[in-house]
Amino acid sequence: LWRQRLRWAEGGVRRVLEHGPAVLTSPALEPSARLDFALYAGQLAVPAVILGSIGGVLVGRPVGPALALGGAYLAAGGALAWDGLRWETTPSGAPLPPAERVARSIRVALFSAIWLGAIPAALWRLATRRGPVGYAKMAHVGGGRAEWER
Repeated sequence: LWRQRLRWAEGGVRRVLEHGPAVLTSPALEPSARLDFALYAGQLAVPAVILGSIGGVLVGRPVGPALALGGAYLAAGGALAWDGLRWETTPSGAPLPPAERVARSIRVALFSAIWLGAIPAALWRLATRRGPVGYAKMAHVGGGRAEWER
């Protein structure tokens, strides 16, 4: 899981660095498309800001900003998960009960916190890597038709 998230984070950072200036200044794109890309690029700064606030606490700064930023990150993830789970149903086909939906939303938000480490790690790898980029591909076993098709 960590290796895959690190690869995705590194790809996202590389995409912003390589294509960002052209996308943001392109007259061929609608302003809404440029804004969408700018917001996408901005999200990559969020983990570094949150970790920086946590680092500030370690050197004697107030804990309030770190708690507020971390809480807002988890709350936003939980709210997005809550919204996405509106289509999930129980085995009987009924909508998820609110308590189950809340529990799943919390789990999703906590699970998504892996990005707080993956994006800064990707930034570090890109800043310190020498030579060409090489990706450690995941091993895939099997072939042909998937098990569920048989």
